[in-house]
Amino acid sequence: MIELPKKTDVQNFSDEEIARLVREVAAYVGEVLVLHAGGKWRPLKDLWSIHVVFEGDIMIIIEGRQRVAHSIAFSLGAIGASAWDMISLGRKPSLYKDYRNAKKKMVKEEFKSNSD
Repeated sequence: MIELPKKTDVQNFSDEEIARLVREVAAYVGEVLVLHAGGKWRPLKDLWSIHVVFEGDIMIIIEGRQRVAHSIAFSLGAIGASAWDMISLGRKPSLYKDYRNAKKKMVKEEFKSNSD
């Protein structure tokens, strides 16, 4: 994925090509999370509602504050779309970071200002 912008002009991808890439990223990430991080598929009606769910004590960190949840769901459509956004900006997607956090059962939400 990191090499994709070097090999092709991602700015000229059609909507269908973008949707296919997002679906493929979502499917791959979902399988990795299920096979290697202990997640469970929660398939629903479309790509945006398909999740991988983690149960147990999940550490959630938001703006430096911590809390524990008993389960959390990772939206695969959102992960795939985020990866596409990063690629189209010429930046490295954060897929491995998402995987490591899922494996540690930790979610860290960072809020960025508009100046970032």
